[in-house]
Amino acid sequence: MSRIVADVIDALYGRCANELDEVFVLDGPGPSNDPGDYLAIGATDPESTSMTSAAEGEDDWAGVGDAAARESRSTLTCVAYSWNGDGDQKAARDAVWRLRADVCAMVRADKSLGVPGVLWLNSSRFSFDQNQGDFGAEARLVFVIEIQTDF
Repeated sequence: MSRIVADVIDALYGRCANELDEVFVLDGPGPSNDPGDYLAIGATDPESTSMTSAAEGEDDWAGVGDAAARESRSTLTCVAYSWNGDGDQKAARDAVWRLRADVCAMVRADKSLGVPGVLWLNSSRFSFDQNQGDFGAEARLVFVIEIQTDF
């Protein structure tokens, strides 16, 4: 059951890497000193050089009588990050919200991303931060993809 989270990471990463132009799509974190727009699938900080939380979940019995029936709910953490050197806060802010909207559109178009056992995917929770300084402007939007399965 928990293997499904890894399968969803693989499917979402593959889809984003193929469909999102001019975005650095990362499978987990991947530090970089380059300005631009980033989307990290399975990470809370795209520039982390240490372990980062990728997903959380729980498995429950789906009902009485069928000992094999399980229900699983998980959340996959993703982060959209934008950094520009010219101090354009609006551009950084708009970029991260656009990235989340693109991911949400993919999930709405294919509720399981083709992963067997997934009933639906959804994104509802997020956390947004922005900053500006001598380095330019940056924005970070951490959001979760909710995964519901039924076995």
